[in-house]
Amino acid sequence: MADLKKTFAPKPKEHDIQMQQYLLGSMICKFTMPKHMIVGINNAYDKAKDLPAHNEHLAGKIANEFKVTDILSDDDKSAFRMCFQQYLHSIQKPFWHIDLENAWINDMKAGEYNPFHWHTSTMTDLGMSSVLVLKKTKDIW
Repeated sequence: MADLKKTFAPKPKEHDIQMQQYLLGSMICKFTMPKHMIVGINNAYDKAKDLPAHNEHLAGKIANEFKVTDILSDDDKSAFRMCFQQYLHSIQKPFWHIDLENAWINDMKAGEYNPFHWHTSTMTDLGMSSVLVLKKTKDIW
Protein backbone atom coordinates (compact mmCIF):
# COMPACT_ATOMS: atom_id res chain seq x y z
CA MET A 1 0.00 0.00 0.00
CA ALA A 2 1.32 3.45 -0.88
CA ASP A 3 2.47 5.75 1.89
CA LEU A 4 -0.14 8.55 1.76
CA LYS A 5 2.19 11.06 3.45
CA LYS A 6 4.77 10.60 0.71
CA THR A 7 2.15 10.50 -2.05
CA PHE A 8 0.31 13.67 -1.08
CA ALA A 9 3.01 15.66 0.71
CA PRO A 10 4.02 18.83 -1.14
CA LYS A 11 7.42 18.49 -2.75
CA PRO A 12 9.97 21.16 -1.83
CA LYS A 13 10.54 23.58 -4.64
CA GLU A 14 14.00 24.49 -5.90
CA HIS A 15 13.80 27.99 -4.34
CA ASP A 16 12.29 26.97 -0.99
CA ILE A 17 14.19 27.20 2.28
CA GLN A 18 13.71 24.05 4.37
CA MET A 19 14.03 23.97 8.18
CA GLN A 20 14.64 21.12 10.64
CA GLN A 21 14.72 21.59 14.42
CA TYR A 22 17.07 19.82 16.85
CA LEU A 23 17.07 20.06 20.64
CA LEU A 24 20.63 19.72 21.98
CA GLY A 25 20.28 21.59 25.28
CA SER A 26 19.43 24.68 23.24
CA MET A 27 17.25 24.68 20.17
CA ILE A 28 19.25 24.41 16.97
CA CYS A 29 17.66 24.85 13.56
CA LYS A 30 19.11 23.53 10.34
CA PHE A 31 18.03 25.42 7.25
CA THR A 32 18.62 24.10 3.75
CA MET A 33 19.13 27.07 1.49
CA PRO A 34 18.30 27.09 -2.23
CA LYS A 35 21.19 26.14 -4.50
CA HIS A 36 20.90 29.38 -6.51
CA MET A 37 21.59 31.34 -3.32
CA ILE A 38 24.76 29.34 -2.58
CA VAL A 39 25.95 29.72 -6.18
CA GLY A 40 25.26 33.48 -6.05
CA ILE A 41 27.25 33.97 -2.84
CA ASN A 42 30.12 31.84 -4.17
CA ASN A 43 30.19 33.85 -7.41
CA ALA A 44 30.13 37.19 -5.56
CA TYR A 45 32.97 36.03 -3.29
CA ASP A 46 35.05 34.69 -6.19
CA LYS A 47 34.66 37.98 -8.11
CA ALA A 48 35.26 40.25 -5.10
CA LYS A 49 38.53 42.12 -4.93
CA ASP A 50 40.19 43.56 -1.83
CA LEU A 51 37.69 42.26 0.72
CA PRO A 52 38.51 43.60 4.18
CA ALA A 53 40.24 41.12 6.49
CA HIS A 54 38.05 40.35 9.47
CA ASN A 55 40.46 38.20 11.51
CA GLU A 56 40.97 40.68 14.35
CA HIS A 57 37.23 40.53 15.11
CA LEU A 58 36.94 36.73 15.04
CA ALA A 59 37.86 33.83 17.30
CA GLY A 60 39.00 31.47 14.55
CA LYS A 61 42.53 30.28 14.00
CA ILE A 62 42.07 30.81 10.28
CA ALA A 63 44.37 32.73 7.90
CA ASN A 64 41.71 33.95 5.47
CA GLU A 65 38.65 35.51 7.12
CA PHE A 66 36.93 38.24 5.12
CA LYS A 67 34.01 40.54 5.85
CA VAL A 68 31.43 40.02 3.10
CA THR A 69 28.39 41.93 4.36
CA ASP A 70 28.65 44.38 1.44
CA ILE A 71 28.77 41.73 -1.31
CA LEU A 72 25.61 39.94 -0.18
CA SER A 73 22.49 40.75 -2.17
CA ASP A 74 19.43 42.21 -0.49
CA ASP A 75 17.68 38.88 -1.17
CA ASP A 76 20.49 37.01 0.64
CA LYS A 77 20.26 39.33 3.63
CA SER A 78 16.46 38.98 3.69
CA ALA A 79 16.77 35.19 3.60
CA PHE A 80 19.20 35.24 6.55
CA ARG A 81 16.92 37.56 8.53
CA MET A 82 13.95 35.28 7.77
CA CYS A 83 15.89 32.26 9.07
CA PHE A 84 16.82 34.11 12.27
CA GLN A 85 13.20 35.22 12.72
CA GLN A 86 12.01 31.63 12.22
CA TYR A 87 14.52 30.49 14.83
CA LEU A 88 13.28 33.11 17.30
CA HIS A 89 9.72 31.97 16.65
CA SER A 90 10.83 28.36 17.32
CA ILE A 91 12.24 29.32 20.74
CA GLN A 92 9.12 31.39 21.52
CA LYS A 93 10.87 34.77 21.23
CA PRO A 94 9.15 36.09 18.08
CA PHE A 95 9.32 39.76 19.09
CA TRP A 96 13.08 39.99 19.63
CA HIS A 97 14.79 42.42 17.25
CA ILE A 98 17.04 41.09 14.48
CA ASP A 99 19.82 43.10 12.88
CA LEU A 100 22.24 41.51 10.43
CA GLU A 101 25.33 43.46 11.45
CA ASN A 102 28.15 41.46 9.90
CA ALA A 103 28.72 38.53 7.62
CA TRP A 104 32.09 37.00 6.91
CA ILE A 105 33.65 34.05 5.17
CA ASN A 106 36.09 31.74 6.88
CA ASP A 107 38.08 30.38 3.95
CA MET A 108 39.37 27.41 5.93
CA LYS A 109 42.27 25.13 5.06
CA ALA A 110 43.39 21.85 6.66
CA GLY A 111 44.42 22.32 10.30
CA GLU A 112 42.50 25.59 10.79
CA TYR A 113 39.67 25.73 13.32
CA ASN A 114 37.22 27.78 15.34
CA PRO A 115 37.58 27.44 19.13
CA PHE A 116 34.63 27.64 21.50
CA HIS A 117 33.30 31.21 21.45
CA TRP A 118 30.12 33.28 21.59
CA HIS A 119 28.74 36.24 19.68
CA THR A 120 27.69 39.65 20.95
CA SER A 121 26.91 42.94 19.30
CA THR A 122 27.15 46.63 20.04
CA MET A 123 23.47 46.54 21.04
CA THR A 124 23.45 43.46 23.30
CA ASP A 125 25.53 40.71 24.86
CA LEU A 126 23.15 38.23 23.22
CA GLY A 127 24.23 37.35 19.70
CA MET A 128 23.00 34.87 17.15
CA SER A 129 25.14 33.18 14.56
CA SER A 130 24.84 30.77 11.71
CA VAL A 131 27.06 28.67 9.50
CA LEU A 132 26.56 28.33 5.78
CA VAL A 133 28.79 25.84 3.98
CA LEU A 134 29.54 27.37 0.59
CA LYS A 135 32.22 25.06 -0.76
CA LYS A 136 33.76 21.85 0.48
CA THR A 137 36.45 19.53 -0.75
CA LYS A 138 35.44 16.06 -1.88
CA ASP A 139 37.21 14.36 1.04
CA ILE A 140 35.39 16.34 3.78
CA TRP A 141 31.89 14.86 3.45
